[in-house]
Amino acid sequence: AYYDDATDHLHELFSQTPRSAYFVAEEAGEVLGGGGIFPTENLPADTVELVKLYLLPAARGRGVGKALIEQCLQAARAQGYAHVYLETTEELTQAIPLYEKLGFVYLPAALGNSGHFGCQIWMRKPL
Repeated sequence: AYYDDATDHLHELFSQTPRSAYFVAEEAGEVLGGGGIFPTENLPADTVELVKLYLLPAARGRGVGKALIEQCLQAARAQGYAHVYLETTEELTQAIPLYEKLGFVYLPAALGNSGHFGCQIWMRKPL
């Protein structure tokens, strides 16, 4: 997982940023994971970033990540975005095939200015 200063302040960050959203997956009162969309600095105006996607290890492979991403895609459409962008690392071997299956395509370089210099994979999906 990638940590940055915003991780400890997700509620404040998302509640104060227009055209952003964050979703939490729960089961029987237990948080299984979360993910959101955020208008990252210097992205094209029609593009939002899929961010802060986290899942408990026990929730992986059960469709929870797919459901969170689909909720994020729906929110991006509702907010008027034309593309969803993401950055990830090669270590996330379960997530990358899911992104591909959901229609994300590889980009040759990063978009915007996320500050996540450890990411080697950049993808975007048209909505």
